[in-house]
Amino acid sequence: GLESVQTALDLIKEYNIDCNIQKGVMSAGCFKNDIQDFELEKNHLEKKYHYSDLKLINENLIKSEINSDMYLSGLINMGSYHINPLKFLLGLANELKLLKVKIYENTPVTKIVQKNEHMLVHSNKKTIKSHKVVVGCNGYLDKLLGNIRNKFMPINNYIIATEPIGESEAKKIIKNNYAVCDTRFILDYYRFSEDWRMIFGGGETFTSSFLKDSKSIVKQRMVKVFPQLEKYKIDFSWGGTLAITVNRLPDFGTLFNKKLIYAHGFSGHGLALSILAGKLISEKISGN
Repeated sequence: GLESVQTALDLIKEYNIDCNIQKGVMSAGCFKNDIQDFELEKNHLEKKYHYSDLKLINENLIKSEINSDMYLSGLINMGSYHINPLKFLLGLANELKLLKVKIYENTPVTKIVQKNEHMLVHSNKKTIKSHKVVVGCNGYLDKLLGNIRNKFMPINNYIIATEPIGESEAKKIIKNNYAVCDTRFILDYYRFSEDWRMIFGGGETFTSSFLKDSKSIVKQRMVKVFPQLEKYKIDFSWGGTLAITVNRLPDFGTLFNKKLIYAHGFSGHGLALSILAGKLISEKISGN
C-alpha cells in the first residue's frame, strides 16, 4: 500500500504532472463505536508496521475539522493524498506519447485468442498481433476473459460536482482540505476540487443498469451531510463502475501460458494500486 502511494508521488514529481496534489485523507466516523475501531487500527499500524502518519480526532474536535453534525470521530491519514485523477492520467499519457507509445481510443477489444506463439487481439474489423497482452479493464472487463470475470462484482457509483463556492466557504466546511469518506457500508466520499467545487460521491447500485436520476439522489445525500450546500447549483453529475472483490484485494493473474496478464478488482483503491500493478506487470514482462 505504501509503495503504491510512493510510486504515484514519484511519477508526479519526475514528470512534473500538475494534478492538484493535496495531503490528507480522513475516515469520518458515523457510529459511536468507530472511535474504538480507529484506535485499534492506529495502534496496530504503529506497533506492527511503525506507521505513524495517523491522527485520531475525538467527538469534541471532529466538528472543527468537518463542519457537519453527522460525525462522532475521525481518523486522518497524513500519508495519503488526493489529486485530480484526470490530470494525472493525461500527464502519464503525454509521457507515453513522448516515448512513441501509441494510444488508440475508441477501439473496443471484442476477443483475445492465442495463435501459435502469438496473441491475437480482435477489435471490430482489425486484429492486433502481439507477444504479450495486458488486460486492465477493471469494472469494464465484461466477458473478455471468460469466467475470470467471476472474481469480482461490478458496482456502479455516482458523483456530483457543485458550482465553485470559493476557498473561504470551502474551508468553513473542510478546514484543512482533506478528502473524506465515512464509515457506513454504502459510504459517502468527497473533497474539494482545485476550483473549490464540492465533489461528492455517494449511493451505489449493484446491478448492471445505471440510475436514471443519480444527480438528485446524490444531492440529497450531500445535503444531509452539509445542509449549507443546498443553495449551490450542481454543475456536473456522472457515474462509473468499480470492481469489488470479496476480500477487497485486487486480483492479478496470467492466462495463455503467461502471454496474457490481467489486473483488476481494485475495490475503490485503483488510483494508487493500479499504478503499483503497472509496475509489477512491467517487472514481470521484462523478467526483472
